[in-house]
Amino acid sequence: MVTQPRMAKYFLEHAFVFRWTRVQVGAGCGSDNNPLEGTNRTQKDAVHWTRHALLKFGEVMRHWLGHKGRDDHGFNQKFNSAVWCNATFVLVVGWIEQKFGESVLETTLDGTPVLLLPRERLSSRINGLPNKARAKLYSQTAARFLAVMGDDASKVLTAVHADPLIANLHDLLDLSEAFAMLTVALYNSKLEATLWRMMGVDSTLQHLQPLMKCSCGKYMHYLVCEHVIFWHMHCGQVTTPSTFKLVHHVNKGQKFGTAAAGYPLSARPQPGTR
Repeated sequence: MVTQPRMAKYFLEHAFVFRWTRVQVGAGCGSDNNPLEGTNRTQKDAVHWTRHALLKFGEVMRHWLGHKGRDDHGFNQKFNSAVWCNATFVLVVGWIEQKFGESVLETTLDGTPVLLLPRERLSSRINGLPNKARAKLYSQTAARFLAVMGDDASKVLTAVHADPLIANLHDLLDLSEAFAMLTVALYNSKLEATLWRMMGVDSTLQHLQPLMKCSCGKYMHYLVCEHVIFWHMHCGQVTTPSTFKLVHHVNKGQKFGTAAAGYPLSARPQPGTR
């Protein structure tokens, strides 16, 4: 019988010792309370940390809220520098130069077109294998990945139980990070326009490829990641910002196809996956 203490013990032994995660919600939704706490600090600073009576507090907040708009995305000027930075473009330009686009799988998930970009967890396992064995493992992992990434909870649960390589939560999380999955970002027009603007994509280029979103945790937190940047650069929409200086394209010890760089050297889409 699975009791609460037993489940807690399992998580401590098989999950939390390997990684920490935040609850992953839909892209565009806050996945932590940092903005809320920051706003609270701003409000307190504005009144010099004075505890006002209720009516006075209401007057202060009325004035403060009068300058805010729930749907106003125009204030966004740039992405978070933790992602939109020189190091990210060094990595992405290296992928472009080494034709990583040829390794992207175009397939569908529950009838929705998706793009699968192999990540370092998969790369570290297939590098060094003979070409035939590498292609086979690559294709099999993609099929297993898609089986556990659908929206139908019952089908996903069935797939997890049927997969002999998933023995615990750690194995499932490992599989979920084998690929970065890109899908078309169906955002409202204001948010979509904001993201295009912050990526520096001119309106004349937006028709070349729809705005994409990614399944990776970094994208869910920042609404941008190296996978989305790469794909839109591969499609001729994003260019390296002039303020970044690409001193080198691949860090020492991070040749394309190594675990450090994150992607297999010669993985290719299998027949029938496009």
